[in-house]
Amino acid sequence: MSPEGISAPKQQRSRDSFARVKAAALALLQDPDVVEFTLADVSRLSGASIGSIYTRVQSKSDLIRAVQMEEFDRIDRAAQTISDRADSARDFEDAVTQIVRALIGHLVENAAILRAFMRLSAGDEQITVRGRQSSDISEAAFITSLLNASDRWHVGADLSAVSWCYDLIYSVVGRHLGFGIAAGGLPRDPIAPSELADRLSDTILSFLLRAGSASTKSRS
Repeated sequence: MSPEGISAPKQQRSRDSFARVKAAALALLQDPDVVEFTLADVSRLSGASIGSIYTRVQSKSDLIRAVQMEEFDRIDRAAQTISDRADSARDFEDAVTQIVRALIGHLVENAAILRAFMRLSAGDEQITVRGRQSSDISEAAFITSLLNASDRWHVGADLSAVSWCYDLIYSVVGRHLGFGIAAGGLPRDPIAPSELADRLSDTILSFLLRAGSASTKSRS
């Protein structure tokens, strides 16, 4: 289904042309040196005429929403695989490490597009809503994975504790990836994703073991 404001092409040649238009818009959105762009910029980068672009979209905003829909559908499919990462874990520590690394890898891989749409969401409610839906999917996959691991190894961590772990990872990793920072800006002291994964895995493992122990004692 095409989003509102988009006229989906039917012929293969037209689909290929529109795919180049969306790819050009995506490249401009992710370019840290581009603060703002026009459909004329998209036209130059894609090789499609302005007239042909306007046969598919009514405005730049419609084009951006079409790009978001495709990209976030892809991101959502990838996020759902987070729950598979702990299937072959040797123990709870290994499961936590695998799940944390999967979420961090997911955020790192999609950092440029997530940063772009976080900036755009400030002025577009549709972009905001779609972004929240995508965030909910990755959060649910992470939480389900940790809860299943906790049950499998009888750790006893509850939903509240596991949800806090997601908030912690998203906040820390998001800061070092520049989420919510103006275009072109990054924190002054970013930590490499591999180091973040090591630190956060240790932190979350310790927290969940304590939280699980406290929860077990309270039920005794």
